[in-house]
Amino acid sequence: MAAFIPDLERLVRAARTDAPLADSPTHGEQHWRAVARTGIEIRRGDRLVSGRVLFLFALLHDARRFTTEPDPEHGP
Repeated sequence: MAAFIPDLERLVRAARTDAPLADSPTHGEQHWRAVARTGIEIRRGDRLVSGRVLFLFALLHDARRFTTEPDPEHGP
């Protein structure tokens, strides 16, 4: 993944440090990990799915979220 993301550690560190809700069980790192586990299950069923894209989605999809308000369209 290093060729795809030159400084992966820096990206992960920035996501953790800059995420307003990083400690939130609903939208923080715990949730990001759950999304990654779901992505792994999706990839097991379809090897054409990019593991890199799944990883980046899991890491970044809520990293700049500022509220824990309900968001019914969030998943889709």
